[in-house]
Amino acid sequence: LPPFDGFVGMPGTSEKWPQLVGLPSLEAKRIIEDEGKGYTVIILPVGGIITRDFRQDRVIIYENEYGYVEEIPTVGR
Repeated sequence: LPPFDGFVGMPGTSEKWPQLVGLPSLEAKRIIEDEGKGYTVIILPVGGIITRDFRQDRVIIYENEYGYVEEIPTVGR
């Protein structure tokens, strides 16, 4: 993990990546990780099961059956 910079997990942090919808999921994951904010990025199928807790260090990418981002990736989901 990268060193903690005080940004991840701070209250009020809101990050969304609408520009990633329609891209290949692995490419979208790389883009988010390359920002260097320490997010844990998880790729799941649309409708995939995830815990319902809100986590400021997590981004879920929901992909369709073709491997493309289906929903806007958002911090906390």
